[in-house]
Amino acid sequence: MNAVYPLGRYVEDYDYVAGAGDLDQYNGRFTVTPEFPGGTYAYYVTIADDRSPAFPYIINVQLYGASNGGNSPTVAADAVDYFNSGALTQPASADPQLASWYTKGSLQNATAITGYDPSTGASTTWPTNKPANITVSGGNATPATADIQRIRFNTANVYVNSNALPSYPIGPWFNAPDPGGVFMNFASSAKQQFRVTRAPAVASTKSSSGLGAVGIWVNGVSIFNTLDGGSFSNSTGADQGGGGVGPHATHASAASFERGPVAPGSLVSAFAQFNAALATSTATGTPGASEWPLALAGATVTVTDSTGKALPAGIVYASASQLNYRVPPTAAAGLAKVTITAAGTAVTGNITVAATYPGLFRQTADGLAAGQIVRVHNGVQSFEPLGSGAVTLGSDQVYVVLYGTGLEAPTSPPRSAGAARRWLMPGRRARSLDWIR
Repeated sequence: MNAVYPLGRYVEDYDYVAGAGDLDQYNGRFTVTPEFPGGTYAYYVTIADDRSPAFPYIINVQLYGASNGGNSPTVAADAVDYFNSGALTQPASADPQLASWYTKGSLQNATAITGYDPSTGASTTWPTNKPANITVSGGNATPATADIQRIRFNTANVYVNSNALPSYPIGPWFNAPDPGGVFMNFASSAKQQFRVTRAPAVASTKSSSGLGAVGIWVNGVSIFNTLDGGSFSNSTGADQGGGGVGPHATHASAASFERGPVAPGSLVSAFAQFNAALATSTATGTPGASEWPLALAGATVTVTDSTGKALPAGIVYASASQLNYRVPPTAAAGLAKVTITAAGTAVTGNITVAATYPGLFRQTADGLAAGQIVRVHNGVQSFEPLGSGAVTLGSDQVYVVLYGTGLEAPTSPPRSAGAARRWLMPGRRARSLDWIR
């Protein structure tokens, strides 16, 4: 990774290391499966901690075998239906090449989470919560079924029709230069028809798996490779396009680091991309100050809200690569542009402002909330860290103190990072919240 281009933008950012795992450079290996007890070569699905598919998905940048016909405009006259519209049209086949096509996702509607308000969860239509004054490309206006919709076969090939949408929630999508920082080209049903050979062969010369999606949604997983449209020229030493390339900043909650909406008065972290410089030095605002500075480390922040008002923002930390600021309390809801100016150069980014959008500060990377246990014993308070095991109550009053931002638009000057507004509800159970606005 360097200061110009984020790590992971190019296929060259990924390096296969032989012996580092069980899979080869094609993200596959020979194995025995229930469908192929004699063994077969198989690509493997990479999954994240929440069991959703993750890079490099199934196929890496090259194919192990010879590529087949790909998308096919016609189906052979002797092809017969094996599966259609959510049901088998004949008894399940013992042939592993047919039995391995699972179709349980075909009756589910595709769902997506959009970036304008991820807290609403997944919807069968999208984007449903976009501001009224923007235009998006793609999307689903009516619910669409997901995954494989039809399978036909003959002795030579299997023909698969798919809506090219997954049977698990997808999204949200973000792209800092776009309005609200949300990617405008939402996925939509592609209704692909694909032909798979029933006599796969190993390729003597491995071919590239192509750009982006190289297949269809199969059993809820998309066949993707590492390329995203970006290309790099070694001769010029520069990016050749294929995305939002240019100095800008991405913006996320300073508490949860979610790249969703932010509320007036909430704390936000901006991160530099593509050689942007957010400040001329590194500095931290004075702890305990009633007002955070409007200029720090040579940087200023201006939030231009949906009404067109340019509002200066207080800064608590600034460096060339990261800047933490506070959304002006009077910022109107809707799309807003954030301009960070340092050394005469302006770096822009976009956010969506919502009336409220809470986020909890995290203590660890796995999501443990930052906070503490407050115990009152015989009128004396004591403090215990979160995550230290079960809390013994006894006859004590016990409170959980959590720290967050984005709960509501504040009406008073900001508190320092160590102070908080408290709503402590006494009782035998730890139930309280503590919010930094």
